Amino acid sequence: MNRVWQNKHHLSSRKVSIPSTLSISCAELRATTRFYKPERGTILMHNTDITKLSLPAYRSHISLVSQEPSIFSGTIRSNILLGVDPSTPDIDTALHLACQQADIHTFITSLPSGYSTEVGARGIALSGGQKQRIAIARALIRNPKVLLLDEATSNLDSETEREVQRVFEESGKGKGRTMVVVAHRLATVQNADVIFVVDGGRVVEKGNHGELLGLRGVYWQMVSQFPSRCSGQYGTNSDAVSSASFR
Repeated sequence: MNRVWQNKHHLSSRKVSIPSTLSISCAELRATTRFYKPERGTILMHNTDITKLSLPAYRSHISLVSQEPSIFSGTIRSNILLGVDPSTPDIDTALHLACQQADIHTFITSLPSGYSTEVGARGIALSGGQKQRIAIARALIRNPKVLLLDEATSNLDSETEREVQRVFEESGKGKGRTMVVVAHRLATVQNADVIFVVDGGRVVEKGNHGELLGLRGVYWQMVSQFPSRCSGQYGTNSDAVSSASFR
């Protein structure tokens, strides 16, 4: 990833995390999904402007998990398999594995109807955490090249969040996956290879967690404000963008 959150945004085998307080984070995420076109600049995937790619083909390589996941009327199974080719070999095995990785399989199998349980309109029969886990399973089963996480673990407890984060990272290794993460918790950023700190729409700092702390600049101020495991939300006019390779 040569330049991030500047005029050109490159999607390659990286993990990009954005501790978000500003709309810039979600705007960039929506532009990456091609929900709308950027007013200026370009987003490149393998050095190709994503607006030049076939939209269905491009989106077939992307999974998005948002803070408020979209759950549709129907069964748990149909919600997770949404957009998955029904002729996929061993689809049930893949379904169960994704749910195990999202820490939702045990809950589903404890229900009388299991994966055939109706969730109701907008998943009214599920808690916020259960909805988010289902959305995470839906993202993982697609084995995406680009995984977009917009506060994807905000409704999970800290222990489950760490485990799900580990699954995201482990499942992407060796697959050339780009992971873009929008999160308030700075702890999500710390393990990244490279962190880009964005202030006023510009990249003002770049480096890994230790290097940025050594600069004692904007990132250091963000971490210092919430030193307790860097897990709190911060109040600042800056965002940090981090990236880590999955080789």
